[in-house]
Amino acid sequence: MAKAWDLSELIRIGAKREHGKCRVPDLTGPNHLFFERDRWDVDDDDYQLLLPSMRLATRLLEVGMPYVANFLPSSKIFGSAQESSHAEHADLICPDLIPLNLSLDATDVHNAQVELAEISKCVTWYINEHMYAERGWNGITRLTDDGDTHFRIIESKEIERSDMNAANAGTLRRPLVIAIMDLYLVPMRTNPNDSEIRLKAEFMAAVTMVHEIGHAIFHQDFRSFNPENALAEPFVESDCVNELGKSFIAYIFSGYHPQFCIAHQPGGNFGHLGWSLCWEPVHTLQEPRRPYFDILHAIPVTYIEEKLTQSWWDSNSRGVIPGQLSDPLRTSLKPSFPASEMGVCRKANFSVDTTTGQATWKGVYRIHRFSSGRPVAGISREAVTSEMQLQGQTFDFGMNEDEHGYGNEAHSSPEAVDKRKPTRGT
Repeated sequence: MAKAWDLSELIRIGAKREHGKCRVPDLTGPNHLFFERDRWDVDDDDYQLLLPSMRLATRLLEVGMPYVANFLPSSKIFGSAQESSHAEHADLICPDLIPLNLSLDATDVHNAQVELAEISKCVTWYINEHMYAERGWNGITRLTDDGDTHFRIIESKEIERSDMNAANAGTLRRPLVIAIMDLYLVPMRTNPNDSEIRLKAEFMAAVTMVHEIGHAIFHQDFRSFNPENALAEPFVESDCVNELGKSFIAYIFSGYHPQFCIAHQPGGNFGHLGWSLCWEPVHTLQEPRRPYFDILHAIPVTYIEEKLTQSWWDSNSRGVIPGQLSDPLRTSLKPSFPASEMGVCRKANFSVDTTTGQATWKGVYRIHRFSSGRPVAGISREAVTSEMQLQGQTFDFGMNEDEHGYGNEAHSSPEAVDKRKPTRGT
């Protein structure tokens, strides 16, 4: 059954604190080259505010290096080294699938680190004030910089033209633009260092930075874009969504992606729930079917606090050979959930046509019968009506119930899959 977030439950499980105070982030050490000052087209004050997020993002990148080593050098994906001539997009085919080999050796990881440092030079970072309000984006990786602060959808011909200009200038890599939403900076500018809302913004800004780098490691190669398939990305390993940023974050967090808890009230957003965060599952082919509802678990503030604390990283790295930190740190980062369903939301993977009462799947999914627009089979009428009520929709099923194949609750397939035991290896 559908279930909205309950603010009182979020407080009870520690995903929101009534006093709103937290430990001040104290991560130290150098940042990755992606976060060098000259890579960021922002003012000095905003850059300084983002430093805690950059330090966390640097550590998450280190955890994710075995994943990155499957992408870099990009000859591993495309079969040959990068060349300027690839900007012509002639007879190039973008792969549909990128398998993961998690048994790569230290040399592979080192080579990927060298490539990643070079890629950082072709990325310019921005803060954008419009994209969340107008498109719901927390971050975006752009294959060309058209100077449009509203970040409209780019046409294929613009990417082709930009790629050729870059190649004619002698570059082997596509210049990329990455932007994160300005909303992250709002609590950083207005709240003290020990603010809970500020801490959550710092954590999610880091996640968004790494998410977008998950796109950049692929799209820095001219061959990632093929006019025939527009901007469709490949699937990674057994993931059921072809969204490279999600796959990268799901690798780091053992099958989950941190997201904001969104209120279901009219006009509701994450601000209505105190910027509380949750774990969203990223499904894989190991699951027998797509669940009707995803169970989203709220993230306790203590988890977020720890990850922005230097002592947590020191204690979880102690005794580990340098270069072999990824596996133990992924284990330490893995979400854990309480036995009860306190502090959860059940988010529907389907929508209901209020003129027909038909439930259809939402979003691209690797198994076609569970993908966008396909009818949802085996779901109960109770499950459908629970979602409609949550969305403020109504429909009189009446004599039409049998037409849609809706059965009784007791005879329906499981309506939600709780991924408390992630299918990804650790």
